[in-house]
Amino acid sequence: MRCAIYTRKSTDDSDKAHDARSTTHQREQCLALIERQGWTLAEGHEYVDEATSGAVFNRPGLLRLMEALKAKPQPFEVLVTYAEDRLGRDVIETGYLAKQIIDSGVRLFCAECSERKRG
Repeated sequence: MRCAIYTRKSTDDSDKAHDARSTTHQREQCLALIERQGWTLAEGHEYVDEATSGAVFNRPGLLRLMEALKAKPQPFEVLVTYAEDRLGRDVIETGYLAKQIIDSGVRLFCAECSERKRG
């Protein structure tokens, strides 16, 4: 399966371990999951937001990701992120964002958790 990666480093991730704050570390963990699953990273489908609050949902990388979901045919079947809170901090907004991703037909995985499904 073809995958995309989304990483985000907050303006204040003081509650996270130092290495988990790095988008490089997040990317490495996402790539490790992709490799373990035998999937491939779709070329050009790494979305990154640096120093951007999870409370903001008009982030450039996130907006590009959501636009890519509208492409026909879709360029990837799986989205991998380090942790669900990388998508956002607000429970309702993040839940709605995850629903949009899943409803588009893309499976959502976190490198440090399991697959997110409808329901």
